[in-house]
Amino acid sequence: MIKVGPRISLVFDSFIVLPAKSDFVIQTYTDYVYNDQTGAYNEVQITQTVERKKTGLGLFVPGIRWHQEEGQAF
Repeated sequence: MIKVGPRISLVFDSFIVLPAKSDFVIQTYTDYVYNDQTGAYNEVQITQTVERKKTGLGLFVPGIRWHQEEGQAF
C-alpha cells in the first residue's frame, strides 16, 4: 500500500498460479509420402511423442483505498 494523499492510498493485489509439471502425449496419424520410383503416394503411419507444457499465471490488480475515518476504509 502506498499513501498518495491524506485519505487515499494505492493498493495492489496479486494472484499467482505456479506451472504444473509437463506431461508427454503420444500422437499417431496417417500421412501420404510421394515415392519417386513408383510415382505414387504411399500411406505412412507416423508416431510422435509431444511434450505438453503447463504454463503458470500471474495477475496483478491495482486498486484505490479511501480512508473514511480512523478504523474505517473503503
